[in-house]
Amino acid sequence: MSPPEFTHLKNPYLDEDQQANLHSLEEALYHHWDFGKNMVLNWCPKESGIVLTVIPNYLTVTFLSKRQASLDQQLSDSGEPLRPDSLSEEFIRNLIGGTRQVDTAKLTETAQMLEVNPIHVPLPHSLAKARLSSYIIDDLIRRYSISYEEGRAVILFDIVEFSLFTPFEQITQLNSLSHSINSAHRRALQKNIDVEFAHTTTGDGFYVWNRERGIQANTNLYHFMHLTLADNAIARIKSQANTVPLLKTAFLVGSYYTMFQTEGLHPSFNNYIVGDTTIELERIITGALPGQILVGDFKTHIPLTHGPDAEVMAIDSIGFIE
Repeated sequence: MSPPEFTHLKNPYLDEDQQANLHSLEEALYHHWDFGKNMVLNWCPKESGIVLTVIPNYLTVTFLSKRQASLDQQLSDSGEPLRPDSLSEEFIRNLIGGTRQVDTAKLTETAQMLEVNPIHVPLPHSLAKARLSSYIIDDLIRRYSISYEEGRAVILFDIVEFSLFTPFEQITQLNSLSHSINSAHRRALQKNIDVEFAHTTTGDGFYVWNRERGIQANTNLYHFMHLTLADNAIARIKSQANTVPLLKTAFLVGSYYTMFQTEGLHPSFNNYIVGDTTIELERIITGALPGQILVGDFKTHIPLTHGPDAEVMAIDSIGFIE
């Protein structure tokens, strides 16, 4: 079975040779992904193609567990503190956070540490003549992997007393909240606020985040939150019975892991998130009152531009709001 056509990646500025390279890479990633069994860690260019590090999804957790057990045993034997091992969760986060492009030495070192062989993907045209943007390759690879994101804003909309409503009232209120999110997106675009938002249900509400990265993306999502709440408030004034939800809302900037869902044996265009930010948002929302908006206490570093050498700005919650 071949992968679907990823039309969202097609760019009018790519010539036929570049499009052919992109299609070949797409097919190779789909093959090595193996219906979600494996994930792509990183890549580096090669004149005749691209080299990938591909590992089974379980391998990182297995390796971390083994290394931790080994460290614990060494500590038990020596009774002295040990230098932290290089293969830690932070090591994995560095591999799946930010850009996935590395140099040949780094890719080879990573493959050796994880005891896998690098995979060479030949492309139909020389990269010297039909080079693809690293951003395009990164975006494609993330769909076949797990990613770690830092300095990213997330909203949690929670429906008050959701469990007390009938199932039909619950689905009606979720649909109403979804409509407010979509309406806010339309109004944001009308005001030239670029929010490429994604959302996933929590059962009694939604997480919402911006697929774009950077300080402006987080700022846009903050405004997007207020547009959604304004639409919801107007709908409540006009509503009858229990058709429009009363909300409590939390906003936080932090870190999370993200992966794309699988639909019909293919990675879909929809992803979901889990991590420190979602855990903290659940804690915050528990203490929120009906109709209240809470902004979590955060200190983070947010890239101002794209790429491995992007300028980074340190910011906290008070500074962000100001």
